[in-house]
Amino acid sequence: MERAGLDKIRLAKVARPYRGCQSVSTADTPRKGLQLSLFRGSAQLILSAALTGRQRIGGKTMETLLEDPMTRISRSKLSLPLAAAASIALAGCGGSAPPPPQATNEQVVFVTTQDCTSTGKLKPAECAAAVKKALEDHLANSPTYRSLVSCEKSEGEQKCERMDEKTFRPRLMAMSVAVPDLEAARQKSQPVPVVPLYATMGGEAGFRTLAKVVLKGDDEMIRFTPKAVAVYSPFVKASSKLF
Repeated sequence: MERAGLDKIRLAKVARPYRGCQSVSTADTPRKGLQLSLFRGSAQLILSAALTGRQRIGGKTMETLLEDPMTRISRSKLSLPLAAAASIALAGCGGSAPPPPQATNEQVVFVTTQDCTSTGKLKPAECAAAVKKALEDHLANSPTYRSLVSCEKSEGEQKCERMDEKTFRPRLMAMSVAVPDLEAARQKSQPVPVVPLYATMGGEAGFRTLAKVVLKGDDEMIRFTPKAVAVYSPFVKASSKLF
């Protein structure tokens, strides 16, 4: 039965609002207001819609629309916008979740198994596996030369090693592991993703990969162990030295 003179519809009501949080109100028309509040114990959303008795939709008052089986708004449909608004209320009331950690490109550069362990990023077994894999990749993928002269002409003086009487290749000087790749490999139980490193071509401080990507000695995201620095330092040109 429709009650005459109804000028306000309350869709929800609470008794004790949480004093530590302020209500947020917005109004999209002069006759309708939306109020969001948080309450003690759990975050609850209160929706209060004020409509005058003269405001009609399709010739019917809002009360009639709610009670009419043909136009009744179900609670399940109403809960969706309420849930969305609740998340906004939480964010504005000190209940927002902490921001996700920023992605890091941190790398560690080392020269031996013990040196690797000293970084604190890899376990001893992981370090041993990393050094072994780096050596295997070096032997399988590094370029070879027929003579020391041709090797040093391409790689630089004192940057080559003899493999046999007629074969030379660039010296493996260090190896690197990217921390994000290491963590991903751990989760998937995969081998340690290690990269063999060689002396830079232009005398820059640091190392380079076979793909000629330079890991600069002053890069804040790359941690060179003292031994790694001692290895590349003799090959750094005076104009490229770090101060």
